[in-house]
Amino acid sequence: MASVKSQAEIERKAKIFSLFSDPNRLKILQCLTHNPSATVSELAEHIEMSVACTSHHLQLLKDNQVVVAKRQGNSMHYQIIKDPLIQKLQTLIIT
Repeated sequence: MASVKSQAEIERKAKIFSLFSDPNRLKILQCLTHNPSATVSELAEHIEMSVACTSHHLQLLKDNQVVVAKRQGNSMHYQIIKDPLIQKLQTLIIT
């Protein structure tokens, strides 16, 4: 029998699945899959959502370690974190 993961790991995975259940966040992640580094404005334009709403969703993804923000000049660029679980879910998004 396989070993049971720690409670913290199970809760982390459940939170990530919850984050991936929102259509707007899936659109953002799909965009980041095809454009690995994008600003809030670029993402908002591409998914036809306000900058404020896009920023809110990105903050949730960032707080839960799905994306990372890196400053490039005056802009923050978002990228999907290199994590085995995230990468597996990312594969489902693009298919």
